[in-house]
Amino acid sequence: MKRVLTAVVLTLCAAFIFSACGQNPDFDPTRAVSVVAREDGSGTKSAFMEIIGLRGKADPENVIIQTGTAGVLAEVKGNQAAVAYESLGYVTQEVKMLMIDGVAASVENIKNGSYKI
Repeated sequence: MKRVLTAVVLTLCAAFIFSACGQNPDFDPTRAVSVVAREDGSGTKSAFMEIIGLRGKADPENVIIQTGTAGVLAEVKGNQAAVAYESLGYVTQEVKMLMIDGVAASVENIKNGSYKI
């Protein structure tokens, strides 16, 4: 099982969380966060939920479901209160990757284990 999970994670270049809030100087920190997730059956979603220990758990209430990478990126880019996860290889400069425990999302940090997701 560990080999399969490792292969999925490396193939996806690791799932990560990103947000558009840092891209907009008018960001309102009092606004509720919009959670964006992939559809059930998505390999990205399955890997991410496994990594964070939520495999088989229901999505949060009011989650915004997107059916692909383009939809996730568009939602985060257009919604300054959105937070989502996606494969590292698909990140664009139009969204901000969030640091985890002060560590930036990068291939090196993922491989050496310092980026915890």
